[in-house]
Amino acid sequence: MQPAVPRPASRDEQHGGLHAWTWATLAVCAVGLSLRALNAHADLGSPSVDENDVVDQAVAFMGGEWRYHLLEYGPLPMYLLAGVYRLLAFAHGSPALEYASRVFFDGAEHFYVARLLCAVCFCAVALVCCSFVAPRFGRPAGFVGAALLGLPCVDVLTDSTARIDVMQGAFQLCTIIALASALDGRRALRY
Repeated sequence: MQPAVPRPASRDEQHGGLHAWTWATLAVCAVGLSLRALNAHADLGSPSVDENDVVDQAVAFMGGEWRYHLLEYGPLPMYLLAGVYRLLAFAHGSPALEYASRVFFDGAEHFYVARLLCAVCFCAVALVCCSFVAPRFGRPAGFVGAALLGLPCVDVLTDSTARIDVMQGAFQLCTIIALASALDGRRALRY
């Protein structure tokens, strides 16, 4: 048995394990998340129609009835939001139904949390996009894709409100990227 020949350290290993483009992408996503969190405070008193649908359905799921949902929306984002609301109810020290009933009197916190969930979805999609694009087209291309998704450039189109299509789009884009990665790596049989 021959002794293993040590390989020279790569450039990424020499600089703390992460490349400068990775740090820049993480910084852009953090800036985008903080800007979206600041924008999420705007106009909480009069939420959009889509926000009412999303938040009201998520609150309804907190009552234990998980089968009924709006047919025009997929239930997965609202299940996720209901789970976040349950965690917040636990953090507030109140029962889930009591926390859910607050939406009818002062729903600002519920709408703010829904908007933050959309902001987190944008950041998650930006990071997934970067991890998919960077190996294929280079780290600068991955950074540009993440910057376009991570920064609130397109939020003008949604008025910084909680949009169900943002969450559904995040799930769909991640699914497409996972399938493309599986087909690209000839690992389709694993799926």
